[in-house]
Amino acid sequence: YNRIVQMLKDKIYQKGAFAIHSHFQALDVDRSGYLDRHEFKTAMELFNLDMPEAVMNKILNSIDQDRSGNVDYKEFTDALRMG
Repeated sequence: YNRIVQMLKDKIYQKGAFAIHSHFQALDVDRSGYLDRHEFKTAMELFNLDMPEAVMNKILNSIDQDRSGNVDYKEFTDALRMG
């Protein structure tokens, strides 16, 4: 988990520290304010972080602090800070 989050963090920070918010907004295709499972999976694919569905679900579930089944901006940034 930490290795994958670190890889995601590295890819986002390549664009600069302010890229986190813009990346989140770009990944939140339906503008709901959170990344659902489909958007999260698409994000992993866009960052060339291909993984089995079970691994992706485990990562999403560990990031999803409120157990809503989605990743909101705070959860996203918290995960990047931990990685």
